[in-house]
Amino acid sequence: MIDLTNRTVNKLRVLRRVENVGRQPAWLCVCKCGTEKRFLGMHLRAGTPVDCGCELPQRMRAAQITHGMTDTPEWTAWNSMVQRCTCKTHAAWGDYGGRGITVCKRWLKFENFFKDMGPRPAGTTLDRKNNARGYSPANCRWATWEEQQNNRRSNVSITIDGDTRTMKQWATHFGVKYSVVKARHAKGAVGMELFAASPRKPYGRRLIIDGVPMTITQWAKHLGVTYKEAWQRARNF
Repeated sequence: MIDLTNRTVNKLRVLRRVENVGRQPAWLCVCKCGTEKRFLGMHLRAGTPVDCGCELPQRMRAAQITHGMTDTPEWTAWNSMVQRCTCKTHAAWGDYGGRGITVCKRWLKFENFFKDMGPRPAGTTLDRKNNARGYSPANCRWATWEEQQNNRRSNVSITIDGDTRTMKQWATHFGVKYSVVKARHAKGAVGMELFAASPRKPYGRRLIIDGVPMTITQWAKHLGVTYKEAWQRARNF
C-alpha cells in the first residue's frame, strides 16, 4: 500500500492513515480552510477530491452561471461521458478510458458539447457511431435503444448484395428467428445459408391406406395399437 502521508491533493493535505471504509484504505486530510475530513485512498490517488466540500456551493453557482444546465439530460450525458473516459476509479473505466476511448479536447467543455449535439431527443442516449473511436462531433449521435443495440461491438455484420446489416437485422428482414441464425453462424454457415427457411417437420402427416387418409394417431386408434407401433408400420408401408 502506498503511503500518502503529507501528500497534497488539490486543497487537501494528507495527515495520517485512519480506519478502513469497508475494505478500502482511508486517510485523514486537512483542507486549506482548516476542516479535517476522511477520504478513500483510491480517490486521493486519482486526484478526485478538490477540497473538504467548503467551496462546493461556490462551484455549483459558478456552473449554473456558466450554462445553467446542470442536471439536465444533456449535462448528465456529458458528465457521464467525461467521467468514464477520464476517471480511473469510475465503474465503467475498463470499457472506456481503460481501453483507450477518449473525449476530444473540444468536448471537455460542456458548452461545446451542447452546441455540437443540441438538445437530446426523447427516448435517446449518447452513442458512438464507431465503437472503436472516441467521443467527438464526427463520431457521436443521439440514438434510440434499438439503434444502439445494432451498434454494439459484439454484433456481427453481414453483407448481402452490397447491403451491410447486422445479423439480427438480416434475421428480422428474412423472417427467421435470431436464435436459429446465431446457431447456424456458430456452426460455420455463411451468407444466405444463415437465413434459409427451416424445413417443416412432418408432424400430423396423413397416410393413405386403401384410399383412406388418416394421421398416424388416428391409424393407431383405428388399428388398436400404440402410436409407436403405428409409426413403425408407417415407416415400412
